[in-house]
Amino acid sequence: MGVLCRDGHAVPHDSSKAIKFFQLAADHGNTAALNNLGAIYASGEDFPVDNAKGVSWYRKAAELKDATAQYNLGGMYLYGKGVPRDKVEAYTLIAVAAANGNASAVVNLKKVEASLRGGLLSRNRVAEGKQRAAVDLGQYRNKN
Repeated sequence: MGVLCRDGHAVPHDSSKAIKFFQLAADHGNTAALNNLGAIYASGEDFPVDNAKGVSWYRKAAELKDATAQYNLGGMYLYGKGVPRDKVEAYTLIAVAAANGNASAVVNLKKVEASLRGGLLSRNRVAEGKQRAAVDLGQYRNKN
């Protein structure tokens, strides 16, 4: 119902109602709802952008092994939205999301790795990101 209200399909568009429905589902551990709440706050759709809230919702879903949320949270770290910019943490989360089957993460992982190699970052930073991703897979790996 939250998606219908957010997108205005079959019911009038109403982001406030969408948030209420997503919150109800999120309270029951629904990772799609958690991720949708993160997206609403991070995008500023119908509300002022609140990246800190977006990060909070994405993190909750990521910890419940939602690959889309892992990828989205990685993007927040990559661009420093709602958290300090940290390319190694971004790489870690995006690598975990890729390992968990997120198609966007699979496609963009090499780009993120290339950004780690550029500028002041060295191969050691890439290795650090890969090592952290391997460790984090135990925490974030989905059960599929």
